[in-house]
Amino acid sequence: MCKKNLIGIGILAIVLIVLISGCVEVNIDHKIERSGNSDIVLTFYGSPMVLDTIKDDLLSEGIPSDVYYQEGTNSFSIIKNEIRTDEVFNTKGFDSKFKKEFKFPYYYYTYSITAKKVEKEEMDSKKSGKGVAYDLGYNVGYESAKNSIEVDYRVEVFGEITKTNGLKMSQNKVKFELDVFPEKDKTYYVEFKDFFLWSWIGSILSLIID
Repeated sequence: MCKKNLIGIGILAIVLIVLISGCVEVNIDHKIERSGNSDIVLTFYGSPMVLDTIKDDLLSEGIPSDVYYQEGTNSFSIIKNEIRTDEVFNTKGFDSKFKKEFKFPYYYYTYSITAKKVEKEEMDSKKSGKGVAYDLGYNVGYESAKNSIEVDYRVEVFGEITKTNGLKMSQNKVKFELDVFPEKDKTYYVEFKDFFLWSWIGSILSLIID
C-alpha cells in the first residue's frame, strides 16, 4: 500500500510537471478541526497532458484506503481526512507546527508552516533523485521550476483569526501564495482564538464520534 505523505505526493507531481514544460495551478484547501486533526483537498488544474502525467504518477502505486480521488473539469483532486495538523507539511522541504495556549477565556492556537530554502545552484545541478521538491529537480533548472508552478493554499480554522501574514478572507479563513522553491526559509502562519467551552465540547464530541 502506498505510504507517501499527501503533501509529499503533491510536490512530487508538481516537479514532474516541469519535466514536460507545462504549467499547473495547485490549490490546497486545509480545514483544521477542534480535534487537532485536519482535512486536506489537493486540486490540480492544467492541460489534459499535464494532468495525465500527474495522475500516472499518483496512481502508479494505487490509492490508500484513507485517500479519495475525484475528477473535475480540467482538474482532479486528492482528498485526505483526519491528518494530525502538526504533521500535514512534515515532509522534506517543509516543516509544520501547531501550538495551543490557554488564556482565560480563550484557547489561542498558532498554525505555521516553513518552506525550506532551495539553493539555485543545487536545483540547477540536480539530474535525478528521490523524495520531493528540489530532490526531484531532474536537471530542470531553478527558474523554470519556479515559473511553472502556482500554489494557492487556503486554511480554514475553527475559531476567530487574530493574526496572520496571509490574505485574510473571512474571520476564519486565510489564503497563502505558497512558494515551493523559496530562495530563503519562508514561514506562513495564522493565529486564532476559540472560546474555551467550544474547545472542550468539540474535543468531547470528537471522542464520542471516534
